[in-house]
Formats: sequence, structure tokens, C-alpha cells
Amino acid sequence: MANRTRSIVLRVPVTAEERALIEKKMQQMGTSCFSTYARKMLIDGYVIKIDYSDIKAMTAELQKIGTNINQIIQKKQELLYQISKPLTALTIYLHSRQQRF
Repeated sequence: MANRTRSIVLRVPVTAEERALIEKKMQQMGTSCFSTYARKMLIDGYVIKIDYSDIKAMTAELQKIGTNINQIIQKKQELLYQISKPLTALTIYLHSRQQRF
């Protein structure tokens, strides 16, 4: 170990399924040395970064629309309740008038 050119050791915990996938990819690359494979992939491997800012903005807009719809429904229910109170009183009054005749 004293003669190694690379003195820093990196350690990565993996599951059994991940280990099997790594070994399969190592075979595809044609190497049986994990250190060589890991070094190659860590240095030359692709990093894919996905920009979700548009999706986050659309989600925020959808939440605002949902809030507006909830406010409209709540206002509608309040108005229906306000209309139904006088109609209920009127219905009771008309029933009492019909019973007299």
C-alpha cells in the first residue's frame, strides 16, 4: 500500500441489486477491476442535470388556479345559502296561507 500512486480511497455503499448492476456494466466495459471502472465512470461519466424551473412555475400557477376555483365555489355556496333563507321563509309563509283557505 505504501507504493500506491493513488493514496486516497473513496468508499461507496451500495445494495446487492446495485452491485449486480455495476458488475454487469463492468462486463460490458470489458473490465473486472472495480477500481478502474469506478475511476473511469467518476471522471469521464455523464452528469445529467434536468431543469425543472418551468415545471415548478406551472405547478405554482396551477395551485393559484385551484385556489381561485375554491374561492369561487365557496362564494357560490354562500350566495345559495343567502338566497335559500328568504325562500324558506317565503315557503313557510305560503304553506301557512294555504292551510287557512
